[in-house]
This record gives sequence, structure tokens and C-alpha cells, in this order.
Amino acid sequence: GQTYGTGIEKVMKNGAAALAAGLSVSVIEIPLGEGCTKADPDTWFNSRAKLHDAEEVDFIPWYAAKRLVMAGGTDGQSQVVKDVAGMVAATGDEVREKMYIAQLGKLLQGRSLWAQAVAAAKKTRAEQEEAREGDKGRRLLSRYGFYERGGCYFAMTEKGDVQWSNFTLKPLFHIKDPITAKRLFVARNFEGQEVFIEIKQADMVNLAAFQTVMESAGNFIWMAGGKELTKLKAYLYENTQTAEEVTQFGWHPEGFYIFGNGILQNGVFHEGDDFGIVHLDDGAGNYYIPAMSKLYAKEQSLFRFERQFVAVRTQDLALADYFRQLAVVYGDTGRVAIAWLVATCFRDIIVRKTRFFPLLNVFGPKGTGKSELALALMAIFQTRTTLTFLTNSSRPALAETVAQVANAPVHLEEYKNSIGFEKIEFLKGIWDGQGRSRMNMDRDKRKETSKVDSGVVITGQEIPTADIALFSRLVFLMLNKTSFSNAERAEFETLRKMKEAGVTHLSLELLNYRPLFEQEFVAAYNNTCNDFYEYLKDNKVEDRIINNWAIVAAAVKVLDKKKVLPYNYTEIKTIALQGIIEQNKFCRQNNDTANFWGIVAYLQQDGYIYNGADYKIKVVTSLQVEGRNISWDDPHEVLLLRKSRVIALYRKYGAQVGDNILPTPTIESYLKYSAEFLGRKRSERFKLIQQGREVTQRVEQDGGAAYKPTSSIDQALCFDYAALVSNYGINLRVDTQDGDDD
Repeated sequence: GQTYGTGIEKVMKNGAAALAAGLSVSVIEIPLGEGCTKADPDTWFNSRAKLHDAEEVDFIPWYAAKRLVMAGGTDGQSQVVKDVAGMVAATGDEVREKMYIAQLGKLLQGRSLWAQAVAAAKKTRAEQEEAREGDKGRRLLSRYGFYERGGCYFAMTEKGDVQWSNFTLKPLFHIKDPITAKRLFVARNFEGQEVFIEIKQADMVNLAAFQTVMESAGNFIWMAGGKELTKLKAYLYENTQTAEEVTQFGWHPEGFYIFGNGILQNGVFHEGDDFGIVHLDDGAGNYYIPAMSKLYAKEQSLFRFERQFVAVRTQDLALADYFRQLAVVYGDTGRVAIAWLVATCFRDIIVRKTRFFPLLNVFGPKGTGKSELALALMAIFQTRTTLTFLTNSSRPALAETVAQVANAPVHLEEYKNSIGFEKIEFLKGIWDGQGRSRMNMDRDKRKETSKVDSGVVITGQEIPTADIALFSRLVFLMLNKTSFSNAERAEFETLRKMKEAGVTHLSLELLNYRPLFEQEFVAAYNNTCNDFYEYLKDNKVEDRIINNWAIVAAAVKVLDKKKVLPYNYTEIKTIALQGIIEQNKFCRQNNDTANFWGIVAYLQQDGYIYNGADYKIKVVTSLQVEGRNISWDDPHEVLLLRKSRVIALYRKYGAQVGDNILPTPTIESYLKYSAEFLGRKRSERFKLIQQGREVTQRVEQDGGAAYKPTSSIDQALCFDYAALVSNYGINLRVDTQDGDDD
């Protein structure tokens, strides 16, 4: 039967096992309640103060006292002394041995008895170790042709024993990689000096390189040659486990989430060991995170990102509370940003359905808090965010930053429309997962493309209109408030303190919703798209913009029942629909076609093109164009544009002011496929005007000379003038009389 009670016996068993594994163990024993009733730990430790005041004792004396009480006579006490002496001997620390002997002497027959018992236990352990080493040596000699002695490698020859080295190697892990494979060892020399060492695979097959690596670590000398090293490798390799080095953090295709300090697998967080190895359950393998390795503990300049991308609980804060405060500070902009972050955590699930994932853009003047909003999102995954600036980072550096993580956010700061064509094209590629392509010289010049598995948030004081195709790939948010009340500052300070105290543990809470997203996202996205398209059916809205916002709203729909967000689907739908309309309006006013009409309006206002000579505005009820005849019930305004001259002036003057000017065939194509285009007239008569004056020609008439206006026939592109005014805000009319302002 149970001698001590279930709880005590489990503590004794588990504590002994922990000691055998080399851990330090202490015990806090909860006192019995009234009537000798047992107290539950959850009930007893009801405050930090009570936990702090509880008496904590070392396991070995506590264990000995419990055993001796129940030991009975001399035989029982003798067995207890032997067992406890074995625990003391296993510590391998002479100072701790003396301290334990002093404490144990107070329990039974003084220090002398325990000192003798510990000495005997140490002798027994040494004999057992020697026997094991002897067996190991015989196995090594017979199979590999060498043996270990005195912390060195030796071989037996006809001339006697020959020393190979003054050290031994304990194989830990083979880190597999087709190019940068390496091996991890613990090296121990004959003096007992021990170091953890990482050796590149290339250095294992080169004698001089191997000797250089070993001697660089200290007094570790290989005295034999290449053949002997090959024999040693045969032994080491056969006794080495394999691990995979982590090259991308966040979601792994094998079904777990990698942080810089461990791996989340099926809701359980696995921390790495001193060598940076994380051992996963269910045969999922071993993974090497160099940033966790004690080999690089003092290298502060290395693995900066990996040491920031962690999950650590530093305060008792729930995800719902943090999101609520974000929404209080940033309002609807914050609500959309939160939803985008939630979607980012499950990007792979979303892209599996949509084949794209929108960037988040937070625009605003200086002092509006746009960067702080982005940092508040990043704080859930990183303790400190090292800023990456679009203006001064190279395209390869940007590609590397974006590729570092999967299903996690990346912040790119200080967007400007002047960042250049290549960077804008790179940002556009993020939308559908197209990274930077390059030739990998280490892999037979094979072409490879950098990964794009992250969600990217860009912030800046300029709206991304250099290429409207980029703008349509964003969820566009705007902050414009630069002055705040005391109450608003107080709320921001509360958010800041939350963030500064550390919120990376919230990522674990958020990631636990993955099974729910796996099950419900597709249906939520389809339903959201249906809702949005139905509401916007009478609006000419770009599908891409609708679909981008639908992803964000669908993420909220999935979590609606969990009450983790400070708003519901109905609320985010209202916000999103307004955002879609505003972004689409902005998109129409700032695309290449809008840029063309803006330049045309400028040319007309500055006297470079003229009504009647370069364009006409006619009021008609029918129009004959190539391939069709158009008629209207009521009089309709039609703009006839003289194609050749106006497009030439657009290219000339647009280039002078630094606008994005398209080639002639391209702008013609854009105009012909625009919603306002009605068709082309093969011939239309236009006046000839040069430098503001109508060109005339002298003709003889009635015996005298007369000057008549001249004209020429040219092709005309025809547009719905009212639609142009509505969509692009242009005015090409020329008033001939004074009037009131409208």
C-alpha cells in the first residue's frame, strides 16, 4: 500500500528522477488544514505573498527525513542511508556534499556515518563508470580500431599504443542542409576542459580544416592523420542524431509554429536545450535554433531578430484586453488593423483559398501614431522591433526581411513614392507571394525566389500612388489626427505600458485558433464576399479591393463567437464597406488614366490645348463611331479628343513635371478600355491654332484678299464627358461671359 500518501510518493519519485537527470530540486510542502485535511495547491497559493512566504527546502534532506521516519529498524535505516548517500554522490560537487552531510548528520547518528556512506557511494559509482568505460573501450577497439583512455583517443599497433588526440568528442546532432550542413559536438580534453563546438561538414572532410577548428576552441589537438580521422568519424556519425536548422520562423508546413525560443506544437510550447535543439513530439523531429545555443550566447550582434521573435509571458494580460485597448486608442483604424493581424496569423490557410494576401498600409502625417500602431501589432510577436526603412534598404535586404517569417507580420517603415520602380514592383509582388528572384551561385546557378509568407504592413507620410496597381493591393488606412486630449493621451499611455511590459505571450493564445480557421475560413470568406458584392452591386468597384477587405472581415467572422475581438462581424462589415468605397474612389482618381486626364486639364488651363482645335464638347442625341451607332433619349455631352496631338503633349509635359508617363500605345489602350470611352471617329474636323492664335490662310475673293480660318481632319477619341467630370474632376469648358461661382 501507499506509505506516505499519493502526493508525497509522487514528489519523492519525481524528485529522485529529476536529480538523476542532473537537475536541482527543492520542495514546498503544503501544511495540513483543520482536522488534518489536505489542502489543494490552487486553493492554498491564492496570492503571490503566500507563495513567497512558503518554506522551500532542499529535496535530499527532505527525502531523507521522510524515508527515515518510516524506515523501522537497523536494516531499513541502512538502506535509506545508502540510497540518500547515492543521491549526494551523484551531485559531483564537493561543497554541496559537505553541506548535505552536515544536514543529514542531524537526522541520524552524526556526520561521520554519512561521510563514510557518501565515500562508499562515490567509490561504487567510479567502479561502475570504469566498467562501463572498459566495455565501451573494447567495443570501440573491435569495431573502429581505437579506444578512449584518460580523455584521449588511442589505437593499438604492433609497436604499442599510439595516441591520436588529447581530447574526445561527444556527438550531439547532425544539422542537415544540402549546402551548409554542420555537426554539433561536446569536446573534452585530457585536462577536463569542455567546450560546445559547431563544425561545418566541409571541415570534417579536410584534415587541416578540422585541426584548425579544434585548436581554435582551446587545447584540443589531433595528432593522427586523415585515415584515423575517418575511423573516428565512422563512430561519431553512427552515434549522431539528425536535426533540421530553422531558417524561417513562424508557421512550418509540418504543422507547428517556430519562435526564437521554442516551438508551439499542438498547443504545447517546447523550449530548446542548451545546444539550441528543440525536440518535438510524435516523431516530428528535432530542430536547431542557433540563437538559443550557448555557443552564441555572447554574440550579441548575431541572431538579433531571432532573439526578438519569441513567446514569453511577462505579465497576466489577456488577448481580448490588449485588442480592446488598441481599439480604444485607434478607433476604426485600429479595428481593421487588428482584423488584418488575425488574418496574418493564418495566412497560409487564407492563401490556399484566395491565392493572394493584402498588404496593410497605414498612412498619416507626422504625429498621428501610424508607426506606433504598426509597432503595437508587431509587439505580439517581437519583444523589440528593429525598424526596416523602405527608403534606405536595398531590395535584397527587403526580400530577406520579408522572408524571415511565415504567418507573422513584418513592418516596413517610411514609404515614399520616390523609393523607385524596383522596390515598388517588389511590394506589388508581396500581394500574390512573388518574392525576389536571383541566381544561387552555391546551387549550380539555379534560379531561386525568396519566400513571401508574411503579412506586410507599410507606414509612411505619402499615399502609395506612384503605381496605382500597388495601391489596389493594399488595405488602406488613414490617420489624420495630430492633437489629442488628456483623456486620449492617458489611453495611449495605458496601451504603451501594456506593450512595454511584454505581450509576446498573446501570440500563443491567438495561434490556438488555428483549428477554427482551418474549419471555418473558406465559408466565412465566401459569405463575406457575397455580402460585399451585393451591397456594392450598383457601384463600379475594383474586385481586387473588395476581395482584400473581404479577407480582413472574414477573419472577424471566424472569431465572432469567441468574443476575443472588441467588435463583431456586423461592425467590421460597416467599416470595411466604407473603406472599400473610399479606397476605390481614391484609386480611380489616381490611376494612370486619371493621371492622363489631369495632365489634359492642366494643358487646357495653361493654354497648350484649345477648345475646337484639340478637343470638342458636343451635345448630341446620337453618335456614329467605328463599329456602332450610339443614341440617347436625351441630349448627351460627348468629348471628342484629337488623339495624335493631345497624347504627344501629354507625354511631353507630363515628363517635364516628373509624372509616370506611359508609352503612346499603352495610354491609348488604357483610354479605349476605360468606362468613359464611347468609341473612335475616323475623321473629325478640328481648327488649327498655334501659340493661341487661330491659323488663317489668305484667299483671293471678289478682286481682293481675305483671311479665312483653317482646319484639318484627324481621328477623334470619343468619351462620355459627364462621366469624365464625375470620375476625374476635370473641367474642359471655356466660359465666354462672367458669372457667379458654382
